[in-house]
Amino acid sequence: MYPYWSYFTDGWPQARRSVPQPEAEAGTGAEAVDERLAHLVADRLIAEPAIRGGQLVITVQNRVVILDGRIDSTEAKAAASRQAWSTPGVYDVCNRLVADESAQ
Repeated sequence: MYPYWSYFTDGWPQARRSVPQPEAEAGTGAEAVDERLAHLVADRLIAEPAIRGGQLVITVQNRVVILDGRIDSTEAKAAASRQAWSTPGVYDVCNRLVADESAQ
């Protein structure tokens, strides 16, 4: 669908575009949300008893959680994914964890 700017005054679209967005302000916006989500996911993973060990890296970008690293088992990998998905505010999870079954 095309925007019908011609139905409004000529200055309206330019004035609308010049309104500062909250994401542009320092300390707020997408970066702060992503950082907070990373901490929430990390807290959930630490509290999960199925995840006994491994080396995990949690990255959040635009509310998408990226789990990377090595973990002890496929069950722990699935538990990590479930915990990340169940965190409020997470839009998607990319689980790139590698299960190291020989570590058991």
